[in-house]
Amino acid sequence: PYFYSAYIKEEDREKAVYDGDTIKNVNIKLGFGIEWQIPSIRLIGINSPEMRGSDRPKGEISRAFLEKILSEAGWQFYVKSY
Repeated sequence: PYFYSAYIKEEDREKAVYDGDTIKNVNIKLGFGIEWQIPSIRLIGINSPEMRGSDRPKGEISRAFLEKILSEAGWQFYVKSY
């Protein structure tokens, strides 16, 4: 596996978390000054309620939880790929 430093730009933070298991506009640092922006990533092992239909109230709670985690981490995290 490979680990990459990733972050969300300040201008993208307001809409970065779609729901509790999807993050949008993720910037991944590939090394040597090269960055790649991915439109969205899904978190492995997490299946949060959807943001539409009858699950919406629970989806809003899970989105707020993920936003809180990312905010407390300074909108920086690691991405693991295979």
